[in-house]
Amino acid sequence: QASVDNLAFPSCDSEPCKSLHGAMDRKDGGVIGGGDDKRAALRAKMKQVLENKALKSTGAEPGLASNSEVRTGDAGGADGGGGVASSSSSRKPEAGGVSAISHVVAAGKDADPWPEVSLIATSFGIKDGRKRAAELQRRGEFESVARMWSKLMYLARSAGLALPAPELAALARDRCEVLALLERWAETESACAEALGTSEARPLAADVARMLLWRGRARVELRRDFVGARGDLSEALRTSDDCESSSKEEIRDEAEELDARLKEIALEDDRTAT
Repeated sequence: QASVDNLAFPSCDSEPCKSLHGAMDRKDGGVIGGGDDKRAALRAKMKQVLENKALKSTGAEPGLASNSEVRTGDAGGADGGGGVASSSSSRKPEAGGVSAISHVVAAGKDADPWPEVSLIATSFGIKDGRKRAAELQRRGEFESVARMWSKLMYLARSAGLALPAPELAALARDRCEVLALLERWAETESACAEALGTSEARPLAADVARMLLWRGRARVELRRDFVGARGDLSEALRTSDDCESSSKEEIRDEAEELDARLKEIALEDDRTAT
């Protein structure tokens, strides 16, 4: 069996990546093995952070279920917030769903991606939409979560709501994080590319680094784009040099997870080919 280091996928020759590989070899003694437990723990930690954020946005305490209800197909509502599709029990996230993107494409780039849901173009409307997305997430309606975040970005950019640049950047970053942790890879790649390419609200360096890592993961999960993923990984590590020490450590942990996942996928592909 070929060693992991000899598998046919692009290597990262930059100094940040070489340093990362060395650190992983020293700490984990390899990629499959010791690294598996570490990556599983990191994924669990990241998902717990996301769950706590979602619960806070609904006014619930972390670890407690939200009591708010989200109903199917109801575009009305006294507060102008409307309803959100939700009709089934909790389900696992689907890898690489494209439904939210297809709704945007079908309607046109500048059209409302979810016209059946009424949200008012104010800061309250954005907050209400976040709550609805969190409730959909809690109920396992992951396709609707992705679609709601497309709706929020439409509302913030296209419906006349002049959000301050930092708030707009934070909204875009949160959308990318939710999609990545739900493993909606097609939507993750699109959202990260959009957030990284905008000139109206430049994200903070730490957020840029994280979105590069999320986009890199999406690229390799979707179509085995090792070149693009390695490029995003290297750029994220370089960008992290401008971050505070606490953020730099978190970014390095996420970079280690992506690096290990790239090698894991390459190994899986190699075994399949042979």
